[in-house]
Amino acid sequence: MDASPGLSRETLWLRLGGLALIGTSLALFAYFEDVLDPGPWFTTPTISNALWPLLCFFVSANILALGITLLLSGLRQLSLTTNRQARAGALVRMASINLMLPCFVFAAVTDAGNLDQVLEAHPGMEVVGLLALLPFVYVARTSILLFRSSWKYEAPSAEEVLRHDTRSPVVYLRSFGIDDEIVSTEGGWWAWLSSRLQYTAAASPEQELAWIMARVGPVIAIGKPGERLPQLGAARLYVDDDHWRDTIDELMARSALVVVRAGDTPNLWWEVERAMTRHPLERVIIVMLGQEERWRAFHRRFADTFGAPRVTADKSPSPIVGMMRRWLLPVRTQGTVIYFDRSSTPHQRSLTHSFSLSALFTNIYSPHGAALRGGMEPVFVDLGLPWTSRRSLTVAVPLAFFGGAFGLHHFYLGNRRRGLLCCLFFWTGIPVVLGSIDAVRLVLLDEARFQALVRVVASPVASRPR
Repeated sequence: MDASPGLSRETLWLRLGGLALIGTSLALFAYFEDVLDPGPWFTTPTISNALWPLLCFFVSANILALGITLLLSGLRQLSLTTNRQARAGALVRMASINLMLPCFVFAAVTDAGNLDQVLEAHPGMEVVGLLALLPFVYVARTSILLFRSSWKYEAPSAEEVLRHDTRSPVVYLRSFGIDDEIVSTEGGWWAWLSSRLQYTAAASPEQELAWIMARVGPVIAIGKPGERLPQLGAARLYVDDDHWRDTIDELMARSALVVVRAGDTPNLWWEVERAMTRHPLERVIIVMLGQEERWRAFHRRFADTFGAPRVTADKSPSPIVGMMRRWLLPVRTQGTVIYFDRSSTPHQRSLTHSFSLSALFTNIYSPHGAALRGGMEPVFVDLGLPWTSRRSLTVAVPLAFFGGAFGLHHFYLGNRRRGLLCCLFFWTGIPVVLGSIDAVRLVLLDEARFQALVRVVASPVASRPR
């Protein structure tokens, strides 16, 4: 297995070293399995009985965190020796993981069966346990937000993205106030609870939109003046107040698509008018997320200025699928999208969850992704835009290493037959070994060879008669 010539020595060492550290940490967790059992802590609660398991857990978890950090840096070809921002992001990520470790310890202790006996013997401990939930939630929230911020250090600038991706850009327009916002279509107490727990979401609406629009070209947005770190999603281009309008006009002039996230600020409406009057209308998409009250005024103003869009009703599913949708995905509609056909006629579709297993599982940590994909796919088809997304080496390698037992990387790369074989024979342990070998093979590939591999894997499926 030879490495691709396009990989630098540091990238190669980061990838292989990261895999080695991850494997070492998993072996340590298996070796310390009996030591990490919190049951004996309650039987003989001494300092030595608690200190040794905590030390083993801390060391194993840090080796795992370091391995994942090195692996991801290598897969994204970020130099930790010369790239100061990448170094800062890696350090912040390690700090956030260490801050999260007490939460895992707390969860393991409360999940131990002996805890019930301790609470029965000491009734006053129930109050202490409830009070301990407050710092637990605070530490968990802080560590998750810190971990999320670590990716912002590594976010590429618009200049860097445009330098590496020669396609015409996708211009993303929005109000600065909704950056990194998680929206909910529910009202009442559920909306209040969602706003308090939004930090648990792994992806914001902008990230989901950027992943979808990247099928067309690199996604670019004007950065908020004065922000210390860029938001995740579209690559930021920072300009001063005197030149941002000229920059928007320049970006629109060479863009493949203009995507507007509805808002009520004057500057955003100026951008909407420029897009509608100086850009082909069939290359303008307007997205309205959240409850209707959030974007009703924008929709009314848009209809008065440019005409009321034709509403396209969702296709009615079969009764069984409809029942499963209502039961598994009760909050199905996340908003509305407006687009134009070649005759400049506006059309409107709902952003609605498409029922699938991937939508069911990803809805837990990505509340907008399934609805955006389900609503955007027919829009892309109507506009003749490419819907197939590029596969990522950063996703494929962890799937092979951690999910090789069930062939997750094969499903991701489009080889369903091998994925099904892994699922059928996972109990033998052979798919685990093969997944680890595939992970090593994948880390030796550069981006060009990886995309070539994806095309080879997908070609039998694409050429299969329908």
